[in-house]
Amino acid sequence: MRKLKQTFRNRLANLYPEEEINELFFMAMEHILDKSRSQVIFALMDNAEESTIETANGILAKLEKNEPIQYILGEAEFMGRTFKVNHSTLIPRPETSLSVFNAINKAKRILESTSSVSIIDIGTGSGIIAISIALEFGEKANVTAIDISSEALAVAKQNAEDLDAKVEFKQIDVLSKDFQSLGSYDIIISNPPYIRPSEMTEMRRNVLDYEPHTALFIPEDDPLLFYREITNFASNNHLNKSGTVVFEINEAFGKETKEMMSRHGFGNVTITKDDYGKDRSLIARV
Repeated sequence: MRKLKQTFRNRLANLYPEEEINELFFMAMEHILDKSRSQVIFALMDNAEESTIETANGILAKLEKNEPIQYILGEAEFMGRTFKVNHSTLIPRPETSLSVFNAINKAKRILESTSSVSIIDIGTGSGIIAISIALEFGEKANVTAIDISSEALAVAKQNAEDLDAKVEFKQIDVLSKDFQSLGSYDIIISNPPYIRPSEMTEMRRNVLDYEPHTALFIPEDDPLLFYREITNFASNNHLNKSGTVVFEINEAFGKETKEMMSRHGFGNVTITKDDYGKDRSLIARV
């Protein structure tokens, strides 16, 4: 196994820093051997079986082409759970958990005075936000999740089934009239596309070459497109009294997003920073 670990280092040295290569190796081994990280570490002194080496080499070949390990393995971790992912869905980012925690905290406050809470996740992708919230509250939460992509919704539905989460999924385009036909909710949460094309130069190839651009990018001249549409939705009688809107945001447009929501009548708008000190989650109440 140590020889296999060295093979990862040798073949990926020009693509990734050593710490990241080590992480890729352990993620691959955990998947191939169906063992925990500690079990893989304990097995490093053992000789790798030929089938393990063959499978690992197949994974390495894809890693050498910059394909993300999560797509290669078909799964990704988020908030302690394993979710299926594919090229139709974004790979979950740890910073998204900040918005999930913010929504969960708001839902807990609502449940102090009522028996249930209604939540909609707009642009659900693989379903990580909706499912994480649904699993937190069980029958007390009525969770709806929408996405424009039927392929992404198929993944989200499978994740909900695998994790035994009660979520209602709908295929709806936020920019269509169908969006305005939805009901009203206590919490509206979204991690919409928010990256400008001009930011592509700062992004890694494994993101640009493999993750769905429709879930990443917005028009260069309209960076608040989806935030504005969702804010209009919330303002148009779709946010219940004392309800909350939670957005994951582009750190470059925190001020602009906050000002836009204030113009729509949201008087209590706050932004929280992620672990990197960047504006990441916006919380707004009327």
